[in-house]
Amino acid sequence: PEGQELIKNAPYKHKTV
Repeated sequence: PEGQELIKNAPYKHKTV
């Protein structure tokens, strides 16, 4: 589930930036 982790980290990374 590498893609799932990217999707879950997508909003987290975007919110951090």
